[in-house]
Amino acid sequence: MMFRLKGEGAMRGLFLVALVVPLWIASACPAEDTPAATGAAELEASCCPEHKKLNTPDADTIEAGCFEIESSYTFTEIRRFWDSSGHEHTQPMARDSAAALSVGAGIAENLDLHLTSSYQWVKDESTRFDDEGPDDLIVSLRYRFVNDVESHLFIAYIGGVTAPLGSPALEKELELISTSQEFWSVNNTLVLNKDWGRWTTGADIGYSQAFGAHRENVIGVLNGDAALGYYVFPWLQPEIELNYAHEFTEHISDEDLIAATVGVVIPLKDCVQLLAGVQEGLWGRNTEEATTYRIQLEWTF
Repeated sequence: MMFRLKGEGAMRGLFLVALVVPLWIASACPAEDTPAATGAAELEASCCPEHKKLNTPDADTIEAGCFEIESSYTFTEIRRFWDSSGHEHTQPMARDSAAALSVGAGIAENLDLHLTSSYQWVKDESTRFDDEGPDDLIVSLRYRFVNDVESHLFIAYIGGVTAPLGSPALEKELELISTSQEFWSVNNTLVLNKDWGRWTTGADIGYSQAFGAHRENVIGVLNGDAALGYYVFPWLQPEIELNYAHEFTEHISDEDLIAATVGVVIPLKDCVQLLAGVQEGLWGRNTEEATTYRIQLEWTF
């Protein structure tokens, strides 16, 4: 029997509304201090360019007493998979889309808190399976312990936990499909940002440790990312990323994935910015090759 959560329609509506709320309230933000109004010389001299990237976390914390709303929509297509030797094979189309909402708050200087979840829609043509439901809840704290403005160097630690609040797996023709990872995990990430004039760079390395009765064969996930951005104009920063993940498992073969992300960061106003881009799997083992499109809005107040 398909799992359904009471109030699913209301939750779906909440996430969809959250995608456009920042645009509705953008007009309330002061326009005179927007990046678009900043000269190129000022930008190069600026000590605080935007470090946010699509799939690489950043070391920028929310100012104490301020808040941030981040809403995004992703659409993923899966047509192929890699076997244990890294060889590519075709498979029936699978699609996944998600509307995500993250709320952050500056707790103290160089310290902020984030709550993140999403609502997912899943379609698998191999099983003719369709389902939807809420995703897990991620609670995280970010502490920036290096804030060297003169050297344009920023380093932060992000620690948190993932609570399995999404819909559980459904067995459909021997395929397990879920909007949840179905186990608790503790997440630890070290993030670094460094700037050179118009160039912005970012890198991170993290590990997520799985625990609980429902983790099955999963032990944990090691991930790392590297990102490079360049301010072509004060209002346009194209960026490229290299993303890597390795899932440690027991009783079965581990999984590897190398992917690339290409996107843009567009400050709309001083307190609202837009990010958009695509991630493409380049190589992997025991995992699916996916293409993911993403658009994201952020509002800070």
